[in-house]
Amino acid sequence: MFAVTTISTGAENIQILFNYCIHVSKLDIKNITVITWMCVVMNSLEVLVNNEIVLEFDRYFPIEDEQLTFLDRMDANMDRGIKIHGKLLVNPDSQQRATFVSMNLIKALQQGNEAVKTASCAYLINRHPKLIEVHANDHGNVIKIELIEDE
Repeated sequence: MFAVTTISTGAENIQILFNYCIHVSKLDIKNITVITWMCVVMNSLEVLVNNEIVLEFDRYFPIEDEQLTFLDRMDANMDRGIKIHGKLLVNPDSQQRATFVSMNLIKALQQGNEAVKTASCAYLINRHPKLIEVHANDHGNVIKIELIEDE
């Protein structure tokens, strides 16, 4: 959910875009309207493992042309099929690709592989711009991935 806060001073309106806002109060005084909001700006993709934040990746990370080409190659490789929990997906959809990349991200975090970690996060924020959180939770022998998107 995005919200636009407008501060009106009669002749001039100032608009500020926030990710999450809660309306706190409104005060009108002679052509001046002051609306108070409590806001949080989400500038990062958060990765949580077993409900603990393990990584915050800047969603405004600059992705250069050669990096975009690499993301396209990632998609081309996934076009040949991917395995999730031992099951081969021959024609994975966007959500399945994001899950697969998220699983590789968790593995990269465990192994300290900065290159894969960065490429995975770049892929996720580029291909899924509404994605705000990746949750990875242990469920027996499997890691369950949940992708949380902004509404």
